[in-house]
Amino acid sequence: MKVFDGVPTMVKNYQDGDYFGELALISDAKRAASIVVTSDEIIVVSLEKQTFVRCLGRLESIMK
Repeated sequence: MKVFDGVPTMVKNYQDGDYFGELALISDAKRAASIVVTSDEIIVVSLEKQTFVRCLGRLESIMK
């Protein structure tokens, strides 16, 4: 969720296989939104920046 004019607003409804947070890892920026889980069935995988960059390899420059 992002906050617009002080009001939390849903930006996207994530589905199986979706990902988030990659822009903050690539640009070293502060995250732009919060994720709110509305299901009991969720699996989240977390990567540190070093691991993310190693996995992304040369694609990092393309994504920037």
